[in-house]
Amino acid sequence: MNAFRPLHLVPGFVLLLAIVSTVGCEQLQPVRDTIDPMVEKVEPVSEKVEPVQEKVKPILDQVPDTTDTRTTQPRIPVTREEMAAAIKQALAQGVDDSIYLLGSLQGFYLSKQYRIPIPEQLSTPARQLRNIGQQDRVDDFEERLNRAAQQAVKQAGDIFDRAIAQMTIGDALQILQGADNAATVYFRQRTEASLQRRFASIISRATDKTGLIRSFKDFNAAIKQLDTADEYLLDIDQYVLDHALDALFDRIAVEERLIRADPLKRTTALMKKVFGYFAS
Repeated sequence: MNAFRPLHLVPGFVLLLAIVSTVGCEQLQPVRDTIDPMVEKVEPVSEKVEPVQEKVKPILDQVPDTTDTRTTQPRIPVTREEMAAAIKQALAQGVDDSIYLLGSLQGFYLSKQYRIPIPEQLSTPARQLRNIGQQDRVDDFEERLNRAAQQAVKQAGDIFDRAIAQMTIGDALQILQGADNAATVYFRQRTEASLQRRFASIISRATDKTGLIRSFKDFNAAIKQLDTADEYLLDIDQYVLDHALDALFDRIAVEERLIRADPLKRTTALMKKVFGYFAS
């Protein structure tokens, strides 16, 4: 670094000269006559710095504070019993939410995902009926298919409640630590056969209640009037039952994934504690 700095950049030297000038030494008058004009030209440092500060401050204010003031919270331990109880609560909530959705008009008939279509073996005659102006009969049959499933799902809650109550702690722990659809897989493996038996009677009553059987008979009668019509044998109750169960298990799987991933879906303190423990 250059040791020889211009005089106007050395505040200490300027101050010294100012002090000496007050002494009144006539011997230094020629020096004062030379230095004074230079001193008058020196601008205060603050006058140069302040404009720079005014320009820099808004930029500094926009820089985020990266200081991490958070403290690490210890994980609150959970017991096996709490884990089992939390997964049962989650299952009950998932089932209730699924039944509520599918048990509404939007659940099947107005749903793009779960709407039950005309059975494949009836698709050709259905298209032919539409072509000859009998689309109302086809639409009525399809709507009643979906309404029968809707009515059946509404009555499925107690079946799942019993299945949840019979779940062991070991079962619950495997589900909690398993894949994001582990509970749904467990449900289907352990309860589908009994659910089908119980659903059969529910579906049968639902198809009667919604007029589906009458609509299906009318639909078949219209098919027989077609010159190219064949004999169509279809267990309409089983068709509705299969679609209703598929939709219900699929929706339960969706709810299960939401509860595992979204803290806002955990509606009880115990669910928040247990699922939060495994998520941390």
